[in-house]
Amino acid sequence: AGAARQAVLTDLGISAIPSAERAQLLSTLSVHDESGVRKTEQFGPLHRVDLSADLKEGSTVLVGAGTSVPARAWTVNEYDEGRPTDGTARAKNQLTLAVTGVRVRDHYGVMGEKRLTRTQYDWVKGLPTLTVQDPGGLDITTTTGYDDQGR
Repeated sequence: AGAARQAVLTDLGISAIPSAERAQLLSTLSVHDESGVRKTEQFGPLHRVDLSADLKEGSTVLVGAGTSVPARAWTVNEYDEGRPTDGTARAKNQLTLAVTGVRVRDHYGVMGEKRLTRTQYDWVKGLPTLTVQDPGGLDITTTTGYDDQGR
């Protein structure tokens, strides 16, 4: 088992780095805002990913589609987009945009394989009314209605 583990670490390009740094790269990491309420980012364990699209920074291709690369799942969350500020909204800290993709090792500032999910809310009830997965792409839309009691 030791040789197999070493082969995986070598394949991911992390066999020579200190064990504490390896442990961090192989763990799930969540980043929260200052209040600790909102999870703003999450990174999954480093693993091998076959890119389905070019990894680009602007118009520059950093890694071509079809390339197998070490990467981490990466989610960036935004909250309360479109929330009324006139005092009518009872709900707050609602996830309104989740951007998921991968963070390729050695290209940490660029998200690859990006997918978006937008959620709109009835801000008085605090319940989701519209969810759109991959807006501008697949555009998978789910609409939910509620009665006066939020059912």
